[in-house]
Amino acid sequence: MFNVLKALLAIAVVSGVGYQLARIGDRLYNGIPHTLKVRAIESVSQTQTESQAETEGEPLLRDGVMEPLVETFLEAGLVEGEFSLERKLATLDFSQLEDFYIEALSFDLQSAKAYEAAGLALQKIATEDPAKALELLFALSPAEKERLSTELAIGWARADPHSTWDWIDSAWMDSSGA
Repeated sequence: MFNVLKALLAIAVVSGVGYQLARIGDRLYNGIPHTLKVRAIESVSQTQTESQAETEGEPLLRDGVMEPLVETFLEAGLVEGEFSLERKLATLDFSQLEDFYIEALSFDLQSAKAYEAAGLALQKIATEDPAKALELLFALSPAEKERLSTELAIGWARADPHSTWDWIDSAWMDSSGA
């Protein structure tokens, strides 16, 4: 019986390793998936249209722009993805940051890194407008609030350290001390 379990475990491990090696080999051989390339090209072609719409004062539809940005972060490695995302977030305006935050949260079921992307956007939003960042945080479920509250505190502390700690003391303790 024990030998059968060992054999099944060995088959599962070999299959898993083989699958990962095949996936890595395919990625190296074929490069970035075609859909990501097409979306990136479309987003570059939309920049001229967006700048024209901004001068006219019309609201922009940014759904097609934010999705590839979130996907490229989720596909990238840990260090290079976070560094490039921070640089890209620095170039976004406030409404684009909100769009990115919402788009990143929509990817939470696909990857745990989506919370990291949303957290970076929430930090940036909190640096610019802590009240809006607080609204965005409290619109989430309790589990999501718990995961992203640290990011809000970091961003808010960059803007106003003293009021941040006052908020942290008051926001998480109710009258029962919980």
